[in-house]
Amino acid sequence: MSYPVGGHNVFRSIEDVSFWFRHRNRCIVSAVDRFTPHGHGIFADIGGGNGYVSVELSRHGRPVVLLEPGIVGARNALQRGVKNVICAPLKSAKLKAGVFDAVGLFDVIEHIEDDVDFLLEVSKVLSETGLLFITVPWSSVLWSRADIEAGHYRRYSKVTLRRLLSEAGFRDLYTGCLFGPLPLPVFLMRAVPFRLGLNRWTGDSTQASRDHAAGSYLLSELLLKALSYEPWCISRALPLPFGGSIISVAVKDY
Repeated sequence: MSYPVGGHNVFRSIEDVSFWFRHRNRCIVSAVDRFTPHGHGIFADIGGGNGYVSVELSRHGRPVVLLEPGIVGARNALQRGVKNVICAPLKSAKLKAGVFDAVGLFDVIEHIEDDVDFLLEVSKVLSETGLLFITVPWSSVLWSRADIEAGHYRRYSKVTLRRLLSEAGFRDLYTGCLFGPLPLPVFLMRAVPFRLGLNRWTGDSTQASRDHAAGSYLLSELLLKALSYEPWCISRALPLPFGGSIISVAVKDY
């Protein structure tokens, strides 16, 4: 697994005010509500970091267990109010087979070198009818120094993500993109300078804050409103063809 040192504390100071994290949470909740009825069972937020998604799912009535290998992230999640936190890598947690009815991997598998093996391990702790929810960064075209600094091994297309799910024994139920307006500015401001050998991203917390903040509360609210069509589309399983991230829902394929 590859993750920047100090990353949990950097993002702990950003998540609550970041339009990016707030919008992703809305899309995740829409996907979970669309595909998983309430009372379905325990939701595992694996690699859930500081518990930002876990808290939001709990607010929407979902019983959540957060599994986080980093002690800083696990501690931050407890301080944030997540009740059920396991601080351990998935393979070391010694969980019972089929213990979870849903699993979320929210911007996790791009940090895992062997993503197929990791999803095979996830499959073991997911019940036979359980659902897998995933978000990942979209398209190798957008690869830049920001991905390297973030500890990413790769970015995904819809095709490569579906292929990965199939190799790990899952069948795709829904795949769409989030942050539809972002690919062009990310390509021009990050990917192009990276290809030209220019370091436009320093990796410090100040830069990370600028990347995830909208600049003002009003602008953040306007961006959230402008992107409100995405959780609406997800709640109806409608297509979202492109964006800065991919969201996918899958089930075990027997």
